[in-house]
Amino acid sequence: MAMVLAQMKNCQRAKMGGMMGQRDDAMAQHDEDIQKSLAPPGAGLPVVQAFLLRYLLFPAFCRTNTWQKALAKFQAEGDTIVALAERLSPEQLQKRVLVKAPMGMEDSSRYWSAAMGWAFGDGGPKTWFAVIRREQP
Repeated sequence: MAMVLAQMKNCQRAKMGGMMGQRDDAMAQHDEDIQKSLAPPGAGLPVVQAFLLRYLLFPAFCRTNTWQKALAKFQAEGDTIVALAERLSPEQLQKRVLVKAPMGMEDSSRYWSAAMGWAFGDGGPKTWFAVIRREQP
């Protein structure tokens, strides 16, 4: 009887493993479908966005802000991002999400995890957190 129970447990584990494998396969396919729907890396911004940013918005920003004001805005945004990222679990940091297309972001950059964004720069998250907090990394 014990042998039969052990075989049943092994069978259930195999089925569960199969279901997990199917789930992983489905998630991989979903991931691949999303990536295929996005423009390839390096494709650049849509023409209208690139024009607006290059010839209107960025020059206007530069005329109305000093270097110090721009740096303060950058650091304030960085502080907000760090505060939000520090609350995430390791699993949440690794989970890729597709965000709505904000102005100024290439299409291929819309499907990243928070960890991918932090690790993109040299030195990884700890270095970026230190830079944003104005500390020595």
